[in-house]
Amino acid sequence: MVSISIMVGLSTALLWNYPDSSVRIKLANLTQTVALLVREAQIKGSAVASNNGQYAGYGLYFNLTSYASSSEIILFGDEVIANNYINGILVGDGLYNGTTTNNEIKTITTLPNGFTISKLCVASKGTFYCNASTTPQIDTLSISFIRPNPQPLIYVNDSVDTILSYGSTTISAPYTGACIEVSSRHAPNPGHIRSIRVEGAGFITTKVSGCE
Repeated sequence: MVSISIMVGLSTALLWNYPDSSVRIKLANLTQTVALLVREAQIKGSAVASNNGQYAGYGLYFNLTSYASSSEIILFGDEVIANNYINGILVGDGLYNGTTTNNEIKTITTLPNGFTISKLCVASKGTFYCNASTTPQIDTLSISFIRPNPQPLIYVNDSVDTILSYGSTTISAPYTGACIEVSSRHAPNPGHIRSIRVEGAGFITTKVSGCE
């Protein structure tokens, strides 16, 4: 009887927490998916996955301006710009140039219902500055890669000239890293916020915490 009571208690606790555990597992898998998308852009961009010389690099684009856009991740091919050479290599602008008839879009990954990109951050000298704490806030983030370098090119708010103001501090591009925070509908409860960090050296890591 004692053994049965223990088994019933454990089963009840397991079933009670099952929905929450399921969401946390989905968030962990989603975080890995986003990290793999960054790696895909890095490999394609640095290895010149071009289409008849049309694309000079590949990248990911994140947009927090609406709930719909914060649930999408765009993998784009950076179209070359005529006569725009770096070290003798024809390149683009490193940005996703969004239009209704956009040739740069390669894939659009839609996050499952209840999951969103909740925060975007850029790093300068080891410190992350995020959309919740900067003025102007970070609405969009482009992380792109061009041949032959595995290091990311990081831009915010659709501009290569963006300067963020953080109190009395001015943070100018180029940035030394980026962080993408992913959340479930149960955030900020423990286990329902994770993040992907892209370091300036090209390292891509996932964290069981948010962007800090």
